[in-house]
Amino acid sequence: MNGTEKKKSILIVEDNGSLRLALKVAFEGTGLEAAVAADGNGALDAVERKTPDLILLDLFIPEPDGFQVLSHLRADRRTHEVPVIIFSVLSQPEDKARAMALGANDYFVKSEMSIADVVARVVKLL
Repeated sequence: MNGTEKKKSILIVEDNGSLRLALKVAFEGTGLEAAVAADGNGALDAVERKTPDLILLDLFIPEPDGFQVLSHLRADRRTHEVPVIIFSVLSQPEDKARAMALGANDYFVKSEMSIADVVARVVKLL
């Protein structure tokens, strides 16, 4: 190693503007590079431009929804191995089971975790 490590990057896919900004600021505060997208199309465009080291994905987003984005990411050879963590208001066991079956690496329910908790768990995974 030459001592110049590449900054780890995360893509935050969240349609709530306030939460999206709070997550971006929190992740950047840990030294991560944080890109954001407000909907499924924005997420897929962002991944085309630069493959992140991890994706934090809301399921309840505008076209295409998070389940469809996750399916697309897992079908694409460039993003097949990128960890995807779901961060959603959907808390039903069937939603979690569906996301995990589609290839999510973890699933956080928004009402059960603070932003600090999410950031700490994601940083630990990276």
